[in-house]
Amino acid sequence: MKNPDETEILNPWFTMWFKPRETISQITAAKPLKMVLLLGALTGIEICLSSFSAKGDFGEFSLTKAMLICLLVGPVVGVGLTFIFSILLKMVGYCLGGNGSILNICAAFAWGNLPIICGIPFSILTVLLLFKMPATGMPAVIQICAEIMDILLGIWSFFITLNCLMQVQGFFSLWRAFANILLAELIISILLLMAASIF
Repeated sequence: MKNPDETEILNPWFTMWFKPRETISQITAAKPLKMVLLLGALTGIEICLSSFSAKGDFGEFSLTKAMLICLLVGPVVGVGLTFIFSILLKMVGYCLGGNGSILNICAAFAWGNLPIICGIPFSILTVLLLFKMPATGMPAVIQICAEIMDILLGIWSFFITLNCLMQVQGFFSLWRAFANILLAELIISILLLMAASIF
């Protein structure tokens, strides 16, 4: 019989989907940065794949070149985004009463992207199909399916991120976690607009 005082060991790859708060608590109590680099890199790869599938027209890019960009540039973008956005979440969250450490926030943000990462196989298939059928009517159908999948996984990812951030920041409501993410995204948008105007 299981001891009632014994803590259940959660597998984050599975339990994060339905028990995000309990799972992120276990992760941050052990080694918060253990999988952050891998998760960030995979997130970046999916971002690149999704951008290719959303565009539909690959121009001068060959399939090999497109995949190399996803595999080489994607991880750099993903890891960079993970740490930059986590720093902003820390700064904004502090103003909202959050007390999470930067390491725990990194873990929360990285694991929150788990559903997005699980879209990688579908995105690879989408890119392959778009490259093989550029002159038919299928690309439009494929792109619509890819966009629906991205939306569904994105919603689930946002839900997980909200709960993970609420837990690590010590917020008492999801609304405060929502405000934390919204304000951080607003700052990034402003910075990108400023950079675009300069260059």
